[in-house]
Amino acid sequence: MNTLYKRSSLTQAVECEGEWVIIHVSHDTITKLNDTAGSLWAMLNKSMTVNQLVALASSHNMPLTEVAAADIEMLLEQLVHIGLVEKW
Repeated sequence: MNTLYKRSSLTQAVECEGEWVIIHVSHDTITKLNDTAGSLWAMLNKSMTVNQLVALASSHNMPLTEVAAADIEMLLEQLVHIGLVEKW
């Protein structure tokens, strides 16, 4: 899992009452994230691997399960698919 993920520079985000709203400026789309996904989004201000995100989330007392890495990677791939996150 050496793939790096980072927020797309073509997005703007706002957090309100534990939910995140992300606007993709060139696609003219709006995506709403729940608290957990939003917290992960906030951590992607710099390039990170899935393992780094899991470690950072653990240090922020986010509730993680045994399948956290797989869940986080699935979320990131969905965000890549809709253009909110870049990977390389």
